[in-house]
Amino acid sequence: MTTDPTIKPFLIDAAAQDVKVLQNLGRMKEFDVTKWVDDSYVRKAFAELKLDYDTQLASTANYEVKGEDKFCNQPIVEPRQAGEVWVDGEGIEPFSSAACTLAAYSSLKAKGKKINVAYVFDSARGIKLFADQAYYAIGGDKRTISPFLLKRDAEDYAAKSGGKVLSFEDALKAALSGG
Repeated sequence: MTTDPTIKPFLIDAAAQDVKVLQNLGRMKEFDVTKWVDDSYVRKAFAELKLDYDTQLASTANYEVKGEDKFCNQPIVEPRQAGEVWVDGEGIEPFSSAACTLAAYSSLKAKGKKINVAYVFDSARGIKLFADQAYYAIGGDKRTISPFLLKRDAEDYAAKSGGKVLSFEDALKAALSGG
């Protein structure tokens, strides 16, 4: 996500949540993230370089998706509803929503661009997901495309909103057509 070497408390918390999800799915046994984390070596390197580890630890610069969505022509105001497409040789492009991210992804691919990776955020948990590995639900209004880590979350959202669950390929098509 960033080249910041500090071990952020919110990332430790996110890892602990990931462990709970994996345990609930039966894919991981007991694991205490906090016992595994040891930032003493990074702290020592910071001290040797005469850098302030605690100041950098408190900084969240470069962690949230921000900027201007050039595909949908709007500012990014909700970072946990945004997305990113990493275009080979061109850098990271931010987008304001999952729908804009998917539509831009399709457009870039159609132009022959090589995409290294694309990210969206889980609508239930707010965690960053690989866009091509997420489950998607489109609301009954056919305008909102919501990504999810778990298929059952996508199914629940679709049932509550009168929509349906989409594969990645179908979500790309829905995003391009505007629903």
